Amino acid sequence: MVQSLLAPGLVQAVPGMKAVIWRSEAALLGLFWAVCRRLPPEQASALGGRIARWLGPKLRKQRHVLRNLSFVLPEADPGRLEEVSRGMWDNIGRVVAEFAFLERFQEEGFRHRIEVVDQGGLEAARSRPGALFVGGHLANWYLTLFTFHSAGIEGSVVYSPLRNPYMEARFAERRRHLPVRFLTVAEASRFMLRELRAGRSVGLLCDQRYDRGEWVPFFGVPARTAIVPARIALKLEVPLVPVRIERLGGLRFRITVHAPEAVPSGGGEEERARLLAERINRRFETWIRERPEQWLCVKRRFPKSAVPGRAGNRPA
Repeated sequence: MVQSLLAPGLVQAVPGMKAVIWRSEAALLGLFWAVCRRLPPEQASALGGRIARWLGPKLRKQRHVLRNLSFVLPEADPGRLEEVSRGMWDNIGRVVAEFAFLERFQEEGFRHRIEVVDQGGLEAARSRPGALFVGGHLANWYLTLFTFHSAGIEGSVVYSPLRNPYMEARFAERRRHLPVRFLTVAEASRFMLRELRAGRSVGLLCDQRYDRGEWVPFFGVPARTAIVPARIALKLEVPLVPVRIERLGGLRFRITVHAPEAVPSGGGEEERARLLAERINRRFETWIRERPEQWLCVKRRFPKSAVPGRAGNRPA
């Protein structure tokens, strides 16, 4: 979610600069959060959005953003893609700013900001111990965790630590306000099995590129996708529940907890897991197309050889 912003080239080019730059970025983040905590939450979120909307398009990551969006919106002209990309950066800035007061979303006065629509997923998770919740990096994806806690569902979340250890320490300090335990990607498979077998639920985001994953269609292109969640859901016979969050404007959100995905019939376990992963990807496609500016897409998602809108793309 956060990358080297001050001088990314210096991190590799000048010996000894990495720690200096990383510490400086963490200090700036701390200062920014201190400012946010002095502002009304709506103003703090808007400030984060304005800063990121100005800064984001100037970063090297912008090339990944535009390319990813070109697969989502293959008919869009460059002007439209630029416009959506600025909205995407705006959303990232808001998410970072909202970390400054993350715990307040548990307060009674904040709960009206989050509309929860249960289409059967919460009920399924409550009716039996353990469920696997899958979602994408959409809107402020961290807020879904309060919904599960409020529904009496306990569990853990899989996440990827930031490369900058000083920034990671600051985010970890803020994440402690979230009512879940966090598992790193490196330990995920073993601990996911342990958590689910113990009757606790697990949540993870699987919309980004996973280099050790399988080639699964995503916006018409074979793209590296994690299918471990589908394998585990089938192996343990636990519900695989898609969860969507949307930013409705400012600090208002809607969280939709869908009914568990139907288990594919026939075929071997690996084939069924792949079909389940394909269904999840198709859900992500629908959600992202509807609100592309709310999808975090700063990392390359599609193969370098793929061309937006071209039939017959093959992995490379």
